[in-house]
Amino acid sequence: MKVKSKVLLLSPLPPPFGGIASWSKNLLSYSSMKKKEYLFHLNTAIKSRRITDLSYFSRLVYGSLDTGRIFFSFMKKVIGLRPRVVHITTSASMGLFRDILFLWITKIVGIKSIFHFRFGRIPALSETRNWEWKLLRYLIVHASSSIVIDRPSYQVLCKEGLTTKIVCIPNPCSQEIEQIAHREISEKQPDHYVFVGHVIVTKGVYELVRAFVLIDANLQLTLIGPYEETIKKELSQIASAKDNGHWLKFAGSESKEEIFSVLQTATALVLPTYTEGFPNVVLEAMACGCPVLASSVAAIPDMLNQHDLSKACGICFKSKSVEEIIHAMNKFRSAPSKHKFYAINGKNKVLSEYTMDIVFPLYEKIWTT
Repeated sequence: MKVKSKVLLLSPLPPPFGGIASWSKNLLSYSSMKKKEYLFHLNTAIKSRRITDLSYFSRLVYGSLDTGRIFFSFMKKVIGLRPRVVHITTSASMGLFRDILFLWITKIVGIKSIFHFRFGRIPALSETRNWEWKLLRYLIVHASSSIVIDRPSYQVLCKEGLTTKIVCIPNPCSQEIEQIAHREISEKQPDHYVFVGHVIVTKGVYELVRAFVLIDANLQLTLIGPYEETIKKELSQIASAKDNGHWLKFAGSESKEEIFSVLQTATALVLPTYTEGFPNVVLEAMACGCPVLASSVAAIPDMLNQHDLSKACGICFKSKSVEEIIHAMNKFRSAPSKHKFYAINGKNKVLSEYTMDIVFPLYEKIWTT
């Protein structure tokens, strides 16, 4: 498919690392390799605060500073490039005020606007009918098109009568991950489990550590990702109830290469997150031949083939529950013969549905529609 007009993508790039930033990096790398010269980019990464600092004050004050900086850069790009399409990634919440500002600008100058919702909270928001839901719905109604990344969000918005305004497109994996998915499954370290992500409350890390304390087995858990010292101290205190906490390791931020290396040899990835969109780390674990135990939120059940257990890539469980994590862990540990089964299915799923060659044309289609 050939795109003739300029497309301006607004999305964050590392640092800091995160799901959307990794997606941006992968997309732009592929675009450059394939010489997609129509695609231009504006980096919307957070600069004024640490990504693990989620206090209301920081998000309000520093978020306003970031919004001002991004807004002026956006106006400069619009005037200089004169794109036909603006593709804006968003995590909603207070960022919706910025998104609506961008929406109005695109309407004034006659540019097609596409909003890419990079989170899985839309079903929950539809039940609350709060200010965030109203702003999000307004954005979808008045934008040219919107993209969601998980089936539950798509289904909810269809019930709202927005079928013609939205499309569901999964995250693609990077070319590096695609290459890893073609490799043979590596030998696993016994009883070594890993979490990858921001070490914050909403990723379920407190429930995860409490569950490992209660499991009657000598398991190792490595937490990979940025963290605040207060959270490390609290989690270490919880972990100390079992073997003085020696089984818990804080690896901090690691390079992608180091993370892939760990995932290839870990017994399983455990991701007890409260909310998610289409987590890259799950894709990465599947490609690395690492079974996944994760919360049944957003796109994760689809990613792990929970609708067809004959092709399952892991196990899902309810979020926010220590007991659910323990049950999933016991189920997984009691069936070691299935570990390779999950690993093989994960690799097959990545290669058949989530490569850049499969997903990128879906973006091109919405840019040209």
